[in-house]
Amino acid sequence: MVALSSPYEPSTQTQTQTQTQTQTQTQTQTQTQTQTQTQTQTETQTATATAKDKRHDEKRARILKAARKLLDERGHERTSLRAIARGAGYSPASLYEYFDGKEAIFQALSDQAGAALRVALEKAAEGGGMASDLLVRLGLAYVRHALDHGEDFLLLYSRSLGSVPTLVATPDATLWPLVEAARCGLAAGEFDPLFEAEELAWGVWSLAHGMAVLRLTGPAMLAFDSTVDDAYALRAHVAGLAI
Repeated sequence: MVALSSPYEPSTQTQTQTQTQTQTQTQTQTQTQTQTQTQTQTETQTATATAKDKRHDEKRARILKAARKLLDERGHERTSLRAIARGAGYSPASLYEYFDGKEAIFQALSDQAGAALRVALEKAAEGGGMASDLLVRLGLAYVRHALDHGEDFLLLYSRSLGSVPTLVATPDATLWPLVEAARCGLAAGEFDPLFEAEELAWGVWSLAHGMAVLRLTGPAMLAFDSTVDDAYALRAHVAGLAI
């Protein structure tokens, strides 16, 4: 006799399909768990790296702050790496994790000063206008920034007394806004075409820098803030460049 299967008993094919579906569901759950674990690990690593970077930046800033203070009090030559470490609360050896040496620390301070000066000049260049007026604004902004940030300004243009100059400002950072203004003035016919833009910029920069340094390091009678006089001198210079 032929045995008839009960309609309530699942066929072998149905059982196989059910097992396959269960296996697939299990694999999907495993993959989801793995992805969740990986994401959690990534977030943890990111948070750890961010915290580490923050601590690194804070320690670096602390070292620079100590160096800045000592530089103001003792000057470049009398400020040692050991003194900077002591002021920051670290061992001298630990400073090499952040800087290659004393000169690298002072170079970082110089870079900060240069960045601040660039921001001041870029702000002064906003608003446009005639190139002649822009050159005067840039010159005044240069002098104003020097008087407001005297120590940083002098650091920016200082040199080591050793054989190798280490703290030298990059002229491009200061000259570029002036060169751009001069080029616009030449294109608009404001200035004598016999001049090059770089020559015009150099003249304004030299005048502004001379006024700033005289105020900061010259005789006491020159240690005053006279924006009116500075503006008059700059305008007179720029007027001499016109056609």
